[in-house]
Amino acid sequence: MPDSREESSSDFEVAYVIEARSKAIEGELRALLPEADIESGDNFVGGAEIAVFGKLALGILRSILDFVNRNRDRVSSATLKIGTEGIELTGYSAEQAEKLLQSPAVMEAIRKYRS
Repeated sequence: MPDSREESSSDFEVAYVIEARSKAIEGELRALLPEADIESGDNFVGGAEIAVFGKLALGILRSILDFVNRNRDRVSSATLKIGTEGIELTGYSAEQAEKLLQSPAVMEAIRKYRS
């Protein structure tokens, strides 16, 4: 009988955490990803920490990376959170998203979270 934890990475829930210099970023992310669960709070420098909760899926990751790269002047960092593990997204292009999903860091974070 298969282990119930043996779900594919695309069925795996994660948080994409964005440190924004502007609170307006939250509204733009809501428009970009209307189906996503998005929560935010003020950060210590007058901007916002925005968490986009969703599947660990290529489409969402590509959208987040493309958004972050288009808004580098208003986004200070972006992190993929899998359980307690954080993987820095800043510097990756949308074209590199598939490679990132298959990276040892992501696979190890999923393994740790499931164990």
